[in-house]
Amino acid sequence: MVATTDGASLSQGTVPATYAAIVPLVHLFHSADIRGASGVREIASIEDVETPVGEVRILFGGIAGKGWPVLAILEEAYPIYLSLLAIALPAIFLAIPQIVGRSIVRVSDVADMASQIEPERRGDRLPVAGIPKEVAPLVIAFNGALDRIENEFRKRQRFLIDAAHELRTPIAIVQTRIEGLSEGPERRRLLDDVARLADMAEQLLDFERGHQTVDLDETVDLIDVARMAVADLAPLAIAAGYEMSFQGDAMCVERKGDSSALRRAIGNLIRNAIEHGNGYGTITVSALADGEISVSDEGPGIPADHQELVFEPFYRVVPNSRGPDLD
Repeated sequence: MVATTDGASLSQGTVPATYAAIVPLVHLFHSADIRGASGVREIASIEDVETPVGEVRILFGGIAGKGWPVLAILEEAYPIYLSLLAIALPAIFLAIPQIVGRSIVRVSDVADMASQIEPERRGDRLPVAGIPKEVAPLVIAFNGALDRIENEFRKRQRFLIDAAHELRTPIAIVQTRIEGLSEGPERRRLLDDVARLADMAEQLLDFERGHQTVDLDETVDLIDVARMAVADLAPLAIAAGYEMSFQGDAMCVERKGDSSALRRAIGNLIRNAIEHGNGYGTITVSALADGEISVSDEGPGIPADHQELVFEPFYRVVPNSRGPDLD
């Protein structure tokens, strides 16, 4: 029901009996919300509205048991809202994936960088620039964790290197004193024990050097490296009861690598053959033209279930066994 300020009125539909007494007074209200009368479920409102013909007061309601009057307005105005939704929803579904995608692609790039971080490449950190502010604290915390891990790694590495260097001096002193003893089986056993201690100290150094950056641009003759390793350890093998054999089917096989590390690796294999070959047979070192180097003996070999594990640093098939590790 619509009424002008001077009392003229016009109604649409049937005015409920509950509001009949209000109809003549509608032009006197600027606004009203009418509800809650005892035994009445009707809800009504009066609104003051400016129109081209002047100010009018509108009484609307009569939605018995159906909730708030605003629902009636929405019910009548749904064609307008449907048109707006028809325009807005496609724009929302097109725009949001692009906005979110641009944010996520940077996070994906950082995740790829994180997966490529290697222990040997120290100093690598994840970039924070361009990361969504919600993700940036996680990236910063991850970089902080890398800093702390690297600091602890440097401390451990420094300790092991220092310890290995410090061990050399007392080992050398003990070896000198043993060499001054009278010849005999006990002297020989003590010298063997000291030699193993010296080998362990060298292996600690080798292990830590292996975690440092190594220049692999050196040209190495594999035949020569293998031959020198055999020459160094042949006296030890012969003294332990073995025959020593070197086989090379080429005069020179050159590769890029670290000659010192290769020589130590071959030497470790020969020492293991000496220690675990049961003291008989031939230890054969072969260097082939295709670059393959092998060390074989006539001992029992490594059990099948341990063969993969021997590539772990300082691993031993028998925990308290003697002999160098295959590192």
